[in-house]
Amino acid sequence: MKEKDLVEVVASEKLSLDELYEQYTTYTKMESELKKKKANLKEQIDAYFEEQGKQDNVGNYWLETERGNFKKEIRTQQVLNPTYADPILRRLMIFDKVVTYEPVYDLDIIKNYIADGTITSDLVDKMFETKVSYATKTQKKTVS
Repeated sequence: MKEKDLVEVVASEKLSLDELYEQYTTYTKMESELKKKKANLKEQIDAYFEEQGKQDNVGNYWLETERGNFKKEIRTQQVLNPTYADPILRRLMIFDKVVTYEPVYDLDIIKNYIADGTITSDLVDKMFETKVSYATKTQKKTVS
């Protein structure tokens, strides 16, 4: 059975609240345990890469097994270093053309202006959006 098929079978089942509670608790715990196990497996695989990994012409590392191969895929990213870039861009006189600033709001100072009445509650309602989210958790009943 493919993963997609399994998801469809599980999703189509109508469960009672008690069954949902039990399964949700079980799968949440299982998910946590699986993350830990996967991290442990990755550490072991990385040790094998150090010992036996073969690098290809692109920079990826490979480990061959009888069942398949592990690939440690190279991923690169260029990150601008402002310590060096700023003086270069200033010397070329293009700093102001390539650097933009986004406003950063200091919420502590804004709260002070709200407290002293400079920013009224009507303005606060216009300035702020309230976003609500919920986290689903389980909690065992205590027996009294």
